[in-house]
This record gives sequence, structure tokens and C-alpha cells, in this order.
Amino acid sequence: MAGVEDELRHLSAQGTQRLSVGHGCVEGFERFGTEDGASAVDGQVLARYGTELARTGKAAPWPPERNASCWCGAGREYKKCCGDPSRRGGAQR
Repeated sequence: MAGVEDELRHLSAQGTQRLSVGHGCVEGFERFGTEDGASAVDGQVLARYGTELARTGKAAPWPPERNASCWCGAGREYKKCCGDPSRRGGAQR
């Protein structure tokens, strides 16, 4: 999770707006790819799956709002979970 948090912070620092974290699964992705009529190895299928997760409310905005639950699903407040600077992975770019 620390690597995902680091990447989200990096994208935000580069000016990427409207970031979110999709809550999907491999089976859901495979099913979406089949229904979409595309191969799972097609890079655009992943982007369309992410859009579908957001459209159906299965994505959490990043960063979470003040005192909101963490995007990772641990059930803790973001600032006490992945948003806590002492818990970050510290991946360097």
C-alpha cells in the first residue's frame, strides 16, 4: 500500500487532478474484459475498467477528505493510516 500511496503523491505533485483508487478484483477485471470484448492484455481495458469502477461508485477519491476512512480499506482514518508520514514507504523518484 505504501508504494501505491507514494505513486499517488507523485502524480499529485506532477499536477494530476481527480485521482481515485478503484476497488476491484481480478475476477471483476476478467469479467469486464470479456463483456467489453477485449483481451485483458490490452492496456486500454484496464483504463476502461477503472472508469467503470468510478462510475459505479467502487472508487475512492484521493486524497480522502478530512477525517475520512483510508482508501486502503483498513477501516482507519486516512491521516492515521496510509496518510501518516511515519508509515510511508518513502520510495524515491
